[in-house]
Amino acid sequence: MNHRIAAGTAAGAALATLLAGCSAGPPRNRADPAGALTLARTELEKDTYRLTTALGTTVLMTGVVDPVTRNSETVWTRARQDTTVRRIDGVNYVRFPPEQAGGDDRKWETVRTPEGGGLASFDASSILGSLATVAEPRWADYDTVEGVIDLTTFSESLGPSPAGIDPQPPRMVAFQADIEGRGRLAELRVTTASAVHAVTFSEFGTPVDVKVPPAADTYPD
Repeated sequence: MNHRIAAGTAAGAALATLLAGCSAGPPRNRADPAGALTLARTELEKDTYRLTTALGTTVLMTGVVDPVTRNSETVWTRARQDTTVRRIDGVNYVRFPPEQAGGDDRKWETVRTPEGGGLASFDASSILGSLATVAEPRWADYDTVEGVIDLTTFSESLGPSPAGIDPQPPRMVAFQADIEGRGRLAELRVTTASAVHAVTFSEFGTPVDVKVPPAADTYPD
């Protein structure tokens, strides 16, 4: 055999093996999509991450979350107005937009759980809890599990978001969950009659340095 042809064949085989190793990622248990979802949630609860939630085109939430301490800071944007929520040691500190804050949007309000719903009980880590309501899971492709999920539980986990993200929602709606290379949940998409609501987890290991607002900038309890 020509040495150059042999060398080229060997190099090509080596490259093919390398590319296959890069694209294949970790093995998945194709027979157990429910188990893959459980593992994806478990792995996600081990490290900090950036959270982005888009409820259709109406509400956008961005923030950082520490699932171990359950501390987080999120900013909810609706109609170009921002509501900021800091959760520290089970206490939520909320800064409302000007029209809801009497014109003074520099002040924070202290809202302790479980004194009420919405902002009082919002915990960014709890969004993962809605995965416990998944039914009929199956593989849509190599990295995506699909099925149906309880819309009420998903909606309630979003705290300050509109309670009814669909006017007359069915109990169970379609979802898709993307799993990234290390087995963690990367994105959860929930589809209703009116929109697709997407929750994205990224920038794993990002610092979550959330501090209690200064007393001077906080309304008394």
